[in-house]
Amino acid sequence: MKPNRKKGILAGALALVLAAVCVVAVWNGRQPKEEAPRLTEEQISELREQYPLYTENAPPLVDMDTWSLKQVKANSDSFVYAEVVGDISYYTVSASTGNEQLDEKRRANGISDEFQFYEHTLTVLGDTSGEYEKGEEITIAANVMFMDYLPKLSDGMRMVIPVSRDPEKPSRSYYQLEGIYYITEDEYAISAFEEKLEPQPLSGMKVDELMQELKK
Repeated sequence: MKPNRKKGILAGALALVLAAVCVVAVWNGRQPKEEAPRLTEEQISELREQYPLYTENAPPLVDMDTWSLKQVKANSDSFVYAEVVGDISYYTVSASTGNEQLDEKRRANGISDEFQFYEHTLTVLGDTSGEYEKGEEITIAANVMFMDYLPKLSDGMRMVIPVSRDPEKPSRSYYQLEGIYYITEDEYAISAFEEKLEPQPLSGMKVDELMQELKK
């Protein structure tokens, strides 16, 4: 075989090998990454700066029991998976006794009959009891005294939240700390409260699995 021809064959073979390596590399780069079915405790800990844990559910002088998740299920209308829309808003509730003389006496003693509440608007993505339609907008509210004891919600955040409807305004619901889960961009759930579940907490699982677990 002539030397030039031999060199040509070797060069061609090398080019084919290099082309095959490039094709494999590109193909591997295009393959979707396999997601873990659940986050580890270490991964959850690393995400806690972004998704903080709240260990107190009420101000020091407010006497409130800490509910188990089982109690939250029993006393809430539903767990809503939703996205926060827009900014926080505020409103005032009057708690008049209906007795003008008594109300006046209360005011004279510095007892206010008005209470400040705040609320967030949510777009429903799903819920555990079929109370809501997907895409429906609702609001969740709480007394301002609990503002520092509940997760700070902002536009675009996704959460799973236990809600109880306001009987006088069905589009508004009230909520509490126990039972709230942040949902990450990869759709993993991370609790905002201290979970005390056996054999293991629900934090770390995918949101679809979480919603199944939270059904009554």
